[in-house]
Amino acid sequence: MDKAEILKQLPVNVVVREVDGEKKYFCPTCDRETIFGQTTCKFCKQTLSFDKIKEEEVKSAGYETIATLSFSVANDFTPGDCRKCPISFIAKDPTGNIYTCPLNPEKKGCPLKLTKKK
Repeated sequence: MDKAEILKQLPVNVVVREVDGEKKYFCPTCDRETIFGQTTCKFCKQTLSFDKIKEEEVKSAGYETIATLSFSVANDFTPGDCRKCPISFIAKDPTGNIYTCPLNPEKKGCPLKLTKKK
């Protein structure tokens, strides 16, 4: 892996600009528009960060609602064990088939929180 590829893995803050009276988010590396909350630029593969965006901007963009997904898993399931997760799927990879999580395509730790039913 070359230096440019390593640097793209480090998160950089998106650039916020007003276009036609509307706030838009842009990748600082390739200067292309990105979607709010997108973790990687789909054009240059730069890792993006939205940490520096003010809370008011987030609320005005309408991204303050949190969705909760609930489903059953096997008793021996542990977060990160994609083979036993009912929502993971097998995806094609240059090295072969791999289990992929639709909630965490970047593989940065399983976002699932387990609770036991009483």
